[in-house]
Amino acid sequence: MPLKRRDIIRAYERGRDAVIDLVQGLVCRTEQLEGDNDALRNENAELAEKTALLEERVKDLEKRINKNSRNSSKPPSSDGFKRKTPVRKKKSGRSPGGQKGHPGHTLEMVENPDETVLHPVEECSHCGRSLAAVDAEEYEKRQVSDLPPVRIVVTEHRSEVKRCPSCGHTTRARFPEEVKKPTSYGPNLRSLVAYLVIYQHVPYKRASELVYELTGRGLSTGTCVNICRELNPLLATAEGAARLSLLSSPALGVDETGIRIAGRNFWLHVACTAMSTLYLVHEKRGSEATDAMGILPDYDGRAIHDSWNPYFGYDCDHGLCCAHLLRELAGIGEDDPERQAWAGELSTLLVDTKKLVDERKEKGRTSLRKRELEFLESEYDRITAMGWSANPIVENDGPKKRGRPKKTDAQNLLARLCKHKEWVLAFAYDFTANFDNNQSERDLRMAKLQQKISGCFRSMEGAEGFFRARGYISTARKNDLSAMEALRLAYGSDPFLPPALFSP
Repeated sequence: MPLKRRDIIRAYERGRDAVIDLVQGLVCRTEQLEGDNDALRNENAELAEKTALLEERVKDLEKRINKNSRNSSKPPSSDGFKRKTPVRKKKSGRSPGGQKGHPGHTLEMVENPDETVLHPVEECSHCGRSLAAVDAEEYEKRQVSDLPPVRIVVTEHRSEVKRCPSCGHTTRARFPEEVKKPTSYGPNLRSLVAYLVIYQHVPYKRASELVYELTGRGLSTGTCVNICRELNPLLATAEGAARLSLLSSPALGVDETGIRIAGRNFWLHVACTAMSTLYLVHEKRGSEATDAMGILPDYDGRAIHDSWNPYFGYDCDHGLCCAHLLRELAGIGEDDPERQAWAGELSTLLVDTKKLVDERKEKGRTSLRKRELEFLESEYDRITAMGWSANPIVENDGPKKRGRPKKTDAQNLLARLCKHKEWVLAFAYDFTANFDNNQSERDLRMAKLQQKISGCFRSMEGAEGFFRARGYISTARKNDLSAMEALRLAYGSDPFLPPALFSP
């Protein structure tokens, strides 16, 4: 209760001891209030610190939620069914659909049809007179393109057995190399099964059902598995040729993604160009796996990648994927548009430089002019300096914590941009280097599709055989050979081999 005037007067009238007791009581109460006030200050400081941490966590969570395939390294499949974010590309001004001069794929009439069906005119539609004996003046033509009924054709191979009348020795004719068993499936049917399972990601059971629906002849699931398994040893030579093609190329892309085998996490590594593809399944993600792949340890060209640290350990030229950088820059710019304006400027610089490089390539040039490179480097340095001004590294004034101080996403990206400036701009210095590593990402995408449809792989052997076949098919298609024809060649013991020397 607050001290009232009458209490003070009453203590004064009682004498000195009463005044002293009153003052001492007030002092004790004041000290108690000061203690309570200090406790409240400490509690308020703790709450302020917790609030700051929670705000930082909320900001971090919001940043994670807002990440998508456009502003981060997340794959497009992770975007889900929510409304698509606006694309970064500017409108070209062209109308949608095929452009003038595009050949298209319209179904056209053929000059020599396989079969002709005549529909005669029997009588006049006006007066009813018979026209059977009247010759036709002309024919109106319509053509229908269709598949003939699909059926399995059984070819019996007979090997002659003859006895020599002179010596009595019995001689047997040799069967063709592909006819090894009393009964077997031919290369066309086997390539169809492999095409469905390996290339089109159709599960074994559904592939078996589809073959039955088409041909009326059922293949068991186990037979489909064995047909695909037979492909693995047949492709060893083709895989070696793809490796030689990659090693001889002036630039290639490397990347990796996670896969599941028998319920465990493994890694699928890829090395590729526009002509060849090579996969490796390994339990490790780092240099142990890339060493086992046998490309980067012996490679002396330029490796394009996403700046994952183990790749820098190889003694070859490097190039960073600018598509990854553009997505990171977009994410940073969206977090704080005013403060991080430098991110948009750097994105524009990279995209404009790519357009300039493409124009020079079309004119047959092999490099940019010296003044163009000098301008590019000066702008790059100016923009990164602008980025550091907006994101300075502040030393912690409080008690020192163990380990390195945590940096923001913007600071980490700026450090990488400054450290690897030459490799970020490799596409401008060296026209054989790609602007991005999209080829590697496209070659890895089917691994995710396979697992979404059929789940994880059951064994390491099955995964290795699947991806060896996928590498072979990818290489064949890059060289304008269809997947079906490539598989026919493989089952005929004559697989397609990519050219050993790269042709840019």
